[in-house]
Amino acid sequence: MSFPRWRAAGLALTVLAAAPAAALAHPRLVSSTPAAQSRTPPVAAVELRFSEALEPRFSTLTIAREAAGGPVAIEAATATAASDPKTLVARPKAPLAPGAYRVHWRVTSVDTHHVEGDFAFTVK
Repeated sequence: MSFPRWRAAGLALTVLAAAPAAALAHPRLVSSTPAAQSRTPPVAAVELRFSEALEPRFSTLTIAREAAGGPVAIEAATATAASDPKTLVARPKAPLAPGAYRVHWRVTSVDTHHVEGDFAFTVK
């Protein structure tokens, strides 16, 4: 007596459905400082917090002034150490002048999924 194919297919679907959702997830941006679309006083750093731990070697963050269109000089954007592996931080080398800025990020989680995105904020 052989195992019916429809039962084998049903068993395979059940196993896939029961797999942990985290194993299939991509990192997503949970919050940022400054917040997207916010008006803020000058900031010392831009911090992005993600839903999963990041792989520091493959995670980047850039800041550009929208009016001038050029990148802002920053210290190396780094994923923070073991104390908070879900946060990516960039510190401008000089205070941000009033105006509109765009942050672009590309991150890779420790399980090798990568995503990217951007958002704007304004310094008052």
